[in-house]
Amino acid sequence: MNRQTWARVLFACAICAIPVHAEIIYDNGTSLAQGGLLSTVDTHYIAADNFILVEGTTTLTDIHWWGYYVDEILPTDAFTAFIYSDDGGEPGTVLHTFTDPVVRTDTGDLTFGEYTEFEYQMDVSPVELTAGTTYWLAIQNDVDCNWFWSITDFSGGDAHQKLQNWTNQDVELAFNLTGPDTNGAIVPEPASLSLLGMGLVGFALRRRFTAGPKN
Repeated sequence: MNRQTWARVLFACAICAIPVHAEIIYDNGTSLAQGGLLSTVDTHYIAADNFILVEGTTTLTDIHWWGYYVDEILPTDAFTAFIYSDDGGEPGTVLHTFTDPVVRTDTGDLTFGEYTEFEYQMDVSPVELTAGTTYWLAIQNDVDCNWFWSITDFSGGDAHQKLQNWTNQDVELAFNLTGPDTNGAIVPEPASLSLLGMGLVGFALRRRFTAGPKN
């Protein structure tokens, strides 16, 4: 393969490594770093917030949310996310359960100036939901410390929390949902694209250095 061809391959790899995000199909805001709702298996608390999707953006592929731990030692997360139906303004029946791996990223913010805020991302198998229908997203962490789902609004919200019964906490929780791009093709997250680009570069270099000298 000549130098011009290799240059084209490397250029294509560089393009592939450019971060491209899937489309946000529902945005409930990011963390205020000023509080949250407890939601852990150990305490038996679970928090949820509602959402409604619009026509044309009803395929869910990623869940993003924010939260923090009231603990000095970071635990190993064991998140479960649920999609509930609506039952008269509170979570009803569990429709979908997700236990996929979660990527945790330090945002650099401190809740109450003390607790490190994290952003979480869970990629899920595509789920088709119905436009104009009220759903509830619930997230619960199975850790040995108190984990809080961060809030994005202090008042007028619909977020619920359950110990024995669901109770409206009058706040909004920080999360957004993403799905396929507007053309209907699922867009890889930036990390996936970077790995693809690196893989192609590695393949190209391997071919370059194992082909041997030309006669």
